[in-house]
Amino acid sequence: MIGFRVDANETIATGHLMRCIAIAQEFLRRGEEVLFFLAEEKETKRLKERNIPYRILHTDWRELDGEVSQLKEELKKEGISVLVVDSYQATARYLGQLEQAVPVCYVDDMAGEVYPVSYVLHYGDWMEDDGYRKAYQNQHTTVLAGMQYVPLRQEFYPAVKKDEKAILLTTGGTDPYHMTRRLVEGIRREDSLSETDIHIVAGSMNPDLDVFRQMEEKDTKIHFHYNVNCMGDLMRKCDAAVSAGGTTLFELCACKVPTICFSFADNQAGFTRKMGEHQVMLYAGDARENPAKTASVIIEKLVGLCGDKELSHSLSENMGKLVDGKGVGRIVDALLKSKEYFQ
Repeated sequence: MIGFRVDANETIATGHLMRCIAIAQEFLRRGEEVLFFLAEEKETKRLKERNIPYRILHTDWRELDGEVSQLKEELKKEGISVLVVDSYQATARYLGQLEQAVPVCYVDDMAGEVYPVSYVLHYGDWMEDDGYRKAYQNQHTTVLAGMQYVPLRQEFYPAVKKDEKAILLTTGGTDPYHMTRRLVEGIRREDSLSETDIHIVAGSMNPDLDVFRQMEEKDTKIHFHYNVNCMGDLMRKCDAAVSAGGTTLFELCACKVPTICFSFADNQAGFTRKMGEHQVMLYAGDARENPAKTASVIIEKLVGLCGDKELSHSLSENMGKLVDGKGVGRIVDALLKSKEYFQ
C-alpha cells in the first residue's frame, strides 16, 4: 500500500492535496492500494469524491515532528510500503525518522536543503538547472527533477486539441490587481478580437466574481466558469490563453494552448520570465509594477498571437515538449521500483 502524508486547509493551498491525488490515482489505475494521512478533517471532500481512503491523525499540521511516533505506528499497522510526503512543515529530522520506517518520497518545492530520504520530487527545474541534482550526488536519494515529472491529473494527459475561436483567461484562486476584468475590457475594444469567445476561470478569492456574472449576462461571447470540473477540456477548446504563474502554466503546456503569461507574486516572477526566455510562452511582465500597463502589453501580444499561426504553432510545440502530461506515470514507475525492492 502507498501512503500519502499531506494537509490542506485555510493556510495550506489545496494544490498540495491535488497533486498527491493525481499521483494516487495513477497508483490506483495500476492496481495498487493507497491511503492518505491528514492532521485534521479538512478538504477531505476531495478524497471522498474520488473514493480515496484516508486517516485523520488529530495532530498539529504546524508541528510535524510531534507526530512521528504515531505516524510510524500507523505506517506499520497499515502495511505502507512507500510514503509520499508533501508539506512545507516537514523538517529533515521528521523525514529522516520516517525514512527509518519506510522509503520516503518528499515533494520538495523550495529546494532549501538536502533531505535524508529515498526520493525527492522537484519538478520546477529547467534542463540547464543541475544544481539540485548535484546537491544529492553523494546521497542514496533518487532525484526526480525536471518538468518531465510535473504531477498533473489525468484530464491533462495528451489528447486531441479542439481549437475554437476562443481565449481562456485565468489568474488562479485570486486576482488582487483585477487583471481579468482589465483584460476582458481590453479584448472587447479590439476589432480583431470582436468575434472571439472569452472563457473566464476565476477562483473563490477573486474580487470580481459579481462583475464577471454581469459581463456574462450582457455579452453572449463571455463565459464565466467557477469550480470547473474538467479544466483540461476547457483549455483544449481555446486557441489562446492568458494566465498568471502557477500550476496552470504546466496544465496549459500539457494541453498545448499558446499562452501569454505574467506574474503578480514573488513565487511566480522568475518562472514566468523563464517561460518567455525559453520561447515556451509569451511573457508580459509583472502586474505589480503597473497593472494597467501590463494589461495593455498582454492585449497587444494577444492580438499578435491570434493573428500569427506560425508563432502559435511554435509555442504549442514547445509547450508540449516541455510538459507532456505524463509526469505522474514517471513518478509512479520510480516509486514502484522501491516498493518491489522492499517487499
